[in-house]
Amino acid sequence: MCRGTFSLVVLIIASAGAGAGCGVPPGGEPSPPTTMMPPSALPPDELRPPGKDEPLDVAAPSRPAPPARAHVPPADPPPGRRATLLGVSVDRRRALLKLEQQPEHWVDPMYRWVDIATQRVVEEWREPALSSVPLETLRDGGGVLREPDTTGDALEADIAQHATALLEAGAPFEPRFGVARDASVLNLGDWLYMVDTRTGKVGDRLAKDASYYPHVSDDGSFFVYARHQGRLDGIHGNYMPFVAPLPAGAPSRKLNVRDIDGWKMTLSRDGRHLYVQSGHELPDGGCLVRVAIAPPSPVTKLYCVEPDERIRDLVFSPSRHLAVVTIGHADVNDRASRAVWIELPDGRVAGELRQATIFDVASVDDSGVGLASGVPEMRAMARLDPRKRRIIRYESDVWVPYSFYGAAWIDADRWVQAEGGGTRTVDLTSLPQTAMPWP
Repeated sequence: MCRGTFSLVVLIIASAGAGAGCGVPPGGEPSPPTTMMPPSALPPDELRPPGKDEPLDVAAPSRPAPPARAHVPPADPPPGRRATLLGVSVDRRRALLKLEQQPEHWVDPMYRWVDIATQRVVEEWREPALSSVPLETLRDGGGVLREPDTTGDALEADIAQHATALLEAGAPFEPRFGVARDASVLNLGDWLYMVDTRTGKVGDRLAKDASYYPHVSDDGSFFVYARHQGRLDGIHGNYMPFVAPLPAGAPSRKLNVRDIDGWKMTLSRDGRHLYVQSGHELPDGGCLVRVAIAPPSPVTKLYCVEPDERIRDLVFSPSRHLAVVTIGHADVNDRASRAVWIELPDGRVAGELRQATIFDVASVDDSGVGLASGVPEMRAMARLDPRKRRIIRYESDVWVPYSFYGAAWIDADRWVQAEGGGTRTVDLTSLPQTAMPWP
């Protein structure tokens, strides 16, 4: 059984079962698809790959780093707590942090806004009523374990503050809260509920089935979510996407894709398509799938891996016109990895990188330039340009967060991650860097 209390979840523990009876949705490692590289995040001119008539077979020498900006020490954490970055404000000046007690995750979390430039704590608060809601409402073997208490002024106040913080951070994807200006969708236990964004009042439950991962459309008119639909092989849970209007009135409608990863899905900016990974639980390959939102909602497989491969990660560009699928092997002893750049909505392959070691493309901009960890070797950071077939390697002791989880871009060359009780800014222009050819 999964145990804990509700909060802005920053770590999802994979479940081998169907997920019923566990408030933490089953799935792979976390990879929220929202804190992507901005469209302007291109390498500086002097480091861009050479033109078609310039040689590619010799790596350029390492260039001296520009003068670094003055370092501002991070804000101090409250005693016994550690910060995780949840997002940054729309103006990119403040960071939204969750401060958890160590080693007790999800127990009485604190939240704070921190000014990124000065590390001044702008605001700090707790959400005691919201964090006390149990994560488990369904039994692992079926049946209701407990009904969450969805009433009370304290709970409504916490929900409204929670939603306000997410909206100030540009409404990032957060696994338990699909937020819109008026009506939002909240995960309490193993169920999803409608909530009033401004008052925090909890409305109707969406389904009796275990349901997670609400994704709200950009215009706030509808949302999609992952809902339990039986088992795949008598053991592994089958989750399928459902779509419903906002505010919810009409019944949810099932989209015909089996075995999805509800974390690794996103909606197109125009709201016409859902992109989602299928083949998540069973070791039989997997696909990046496009589903039309409008009925009859035809399904198109855009890219499928081989049967002995697994999709390890899936990230989207800010405009969602590009996706990068990072692929590993079902055999964990085979460390070879590859990443495939895919143009959306049609699925044309725009580039591929292969390595003999594990790596991850953590973000991608609209031109296709990605930031990766583990390229060209373990614990290395690099920008990847499949169109120019060039890698720019950065020398740093910073480990790029998995799928940019727990980090956010604040401009074309700087990103922040949590450190202490505040943030650390990583400035790519201040790091020694080497341009090298595509392998």
